[in-house]
Amino acid sequence: MLFFSESELIKLAIEESDMKQAEFARVIGKSQAQVSKYLSGSSKPPDDVIIRCMNIVVNKKSDKSNLLLLLFEISKLGDDHHREMRAALLSMITAYKGRAKLAESS
Repeated sequence: MLFFSESELIKLAIEESDMKQAEFARVIGKSQAQVSKYLSGSSKPPDDVIIRCMNIVVNKKSDKSNLLLLLFEISKLGDDHHREMRAALLSMITAYKGRAKLAESS
């Protein structure tokens, strides 16, 4: 159960790294054209690229990286045995988002 596609993860890693696509490609050892293919979904990135992107996102410690970590942990609770836990986590996130929107509008 994946919540982020590979292309979404790479896009997030580029955003979090504050690099241009060409510079990001050099950092992960790929060409800019190859990174474009990953972003469009026309090519599947290898596991080492996925791991590098996850490390970039996790090390940035932004709200998006925290969300990625949470979603990754929730995805490990994929079987029916954990259905109640997933529902409880989703309920808490939904309630928190509702309170955050109220605070923004005040």
